[in-house]
Amino acid sequence: MHNYLNPAVLSKLKTMELRARIIVEGALIGIHRSPYHGFSTEFKDHRNYQAGDELKRIDWKVYARSNKFYTKQFEEESNLNVYIVLDGSASMKYTSTALSKFEYASYLAASLSWLLMKQKDAVGLAIFDEKLSVFQPPATTKSHLARLMKILDESKPSNCTKILSNIDTLLAQIKKRSLVIILSDLLIPTADVIKAVKNISAKGNEVIIFHILDDSEYKLKINESIILKDLETETEISVTPTLKSSYEKELHKCIDLYKKTFRSRNVDYLLIRTSEPLENALIYYLAKHQ
Repeated sequence: MHNYLNPAVLSKLKTMELRARIIVEGALIGIHRSPYHGFSTEFKDHRNYQAGDELKRIDWKVYARSNKFYTKQFEEESNLNVYIVLDGSASMKYTSTALSKFEYASYLAASLSWLLMKQKDAVGLAIFDEKLSVFQPPATTKSHLARLMKILDESKPSNCTKILSNIDTLLAQIKKRSLVIILSDLLIPTADVIKAVKNISAKGNEVIIFHILDDSEYKLKINESIILKDLETETEISVTPTLKSSYEKELHKCIDLYKKTFRSRNVDYLLIRTSEPLENALIYYLAKHQ
């Protein structure tokens, strides 16, 4: 990982927009094909690449054959509407590394917003816990991007998680086919998560889920009995080393269910741990949306 992409270094940068720009640049360094395209209409022609052209227009298949850059020209293009949905519940503030799950998710949300809006797509933001605490409709202006960055920088996780009612509230605001990107630890009843995603897809929307877990949640590191406290309900439970394998078995069973269910619904799902470089999640997104 480049030093400037180290989570500890990123957290010390003064602005969320600077963090986002650096993460996007790191992702683009690691990918060798067109990073993203929105919905386009009829393909028209090629022309030589010129400095300042959007990367999404480069035809990388032509480059592979000719070793020369050409850009695709279209008769007409329409922007993509994107809603970034961030879990702001109390469980997201947990951390055993440099970044909490919420900080990690916020940086990723900021990076996606920065990337998409630089590609002229409209980005909206929703943050939920027990209710939809933040909702910003999609827009493409510089002032809107600055507003999203400020919200992401200042928001703090709190309260319990209710995904179904909040997704229904969000769907009432979505007026045309959109891309909905969910960033959450999914510490929510599995049936509620699957139902919420089904409701989004049923409206004709595309869905991407970034399932964000801390390393110590993914693989328990305990050698003696400990007391764990639920950050949302404050319930305490005693956990012994003998429960470790049972916990991990149930977790992987849940992850496998998500993978199988979402794949059958053409929903993109990525499990990502907060110890992983943030640009990995962006590269996944870019690869899925060439």
